[in-house]
Amino acid sequence: MSVLVAKHQEFNPSTKLDLVVEPFLVNNYSASDFNGMIHGKVASKIYLEDQVQRLGAIIVEHGLEEAVGVWRVHKHFDLTDGERVVGRFTNDSLIDVKVESTSGENQDDCVPTHYKFEADGSATPMQFMEKGGNLGSILSEKINSAFSEKPEFLPEFAALINALGVHDRLGLALRWEFALKDQCPGGVMENTMDGERTQTLFPLQLEENVWSGNTTMWTFEKGLGGAVVKKLNCSCGHTQLHCN
Repeated sequence: MSVLVAKHQEFNPSTKLDLVVEPFLVNNYSASDFNGMIHGKVASKIYLEDQVQRLGAIIVEHGLEEAVGVWRVHKHFDLTDGERVVGRFTNDSLIDVKVESTSGENQDDCVPTHYKFEADGSATPMQFMEKGGNLGSILSEKINSAFSEKPEFLPEFAALINALGVHDRLGLALRWEFALKDQCPGGVMENTMDGERTQTLFPLQLEENVWSGNTTMWTFEKGLGGAVVKKLNCSCGHTQLHCN
């Protein structure tokens, strides 16, 4: 697949892109691919808003704005072989994100939620979430929407990622936050401890909602002019703030 815009070239949002759509392939997960992502502190300095608008438009065009969003490809720590990052509910309003083994009794109870796209148009899962309980039904619905009910979406999205030259900068994420939506009117706070390789996500009240930090995920709504961007923000480091 040809890349029409150089990886680090300044992007002109008025550029017309001719997409090369290829059959879509999902690669197997590996810790080495995870480690190949750039750190969040570096990723956050790269301006990508114009490319995000293009990607959001294709999500809205396919009617998938409630299923998926655009994810800033990044990591906060490295993994060793046989490890992956998994989020699990500890109660109805708290999610613990930890490093877990890819083998053993828990290996089949998770689904991929974050995907990084490759230069050949394929996608590689980078992060996972448990599939039990309420969250499991939500994730299953999102996966069916993006992967099964709209089979033309992922090949077109992958083609646009490559045409924009951002396959190592922007990816696709399932919108798992709906599981907490009714309980977090102020957004979701994410506490990240890089050294311990853990994260904790919990809801905020409206009065606690403070815009701060860098955008790590963009979600969209259908507006009169196409896609309307909503942002999930974080300050990469130890304490991160995500809010709509």
